[in-house]
Amino acid sequence: MSDPIKEALIATLEELVPTPADQWEEDVDKVITLPSGNVAKLREPAFQMHVLLNTFPPHLRAITEKHIADKKEWGQAENQQLLDWLICESFVEPRVSLAKKTGCLHISRISDRDKGAVVFALNLQRYVR
Repeated sequence: MSDPIKEALIATLEELVPTPADQWEEDVDKVITLPSGNVAKLREPAFQMHVLLNTFPPHLRAITEKHIADKKEWGQAENQQLLDWLICESFVEPRVSLAKKTGCLHISRISDRDKGAVVFALNLQRYVR
């Protein structure tokens, strides 16, 4: 007896052809107008690469390790710290930072409404609980 789902999957896999280099689509930055009226160039952060390479900021790594050891869910404060870091990582222009740096906006200068627009535009809510 044939399995139509299996046959469809095999046919689909056989149809897949790698994309040639000259047709390769790069990640596209999003330029959006935030609720404040400011315009930002955004890019979805490479969250999986940070996980793979363990390149999270030390304070987030410490929180993560503690919660894994204690087998507890993250609280609201920890989620906010992670979300702020993700928002900083998302801004291409202007640059946004958790620390006060020359040439960067500090995260505290981004309003909650603007943060919410960034979270929505890049679907960042999937990274927090």
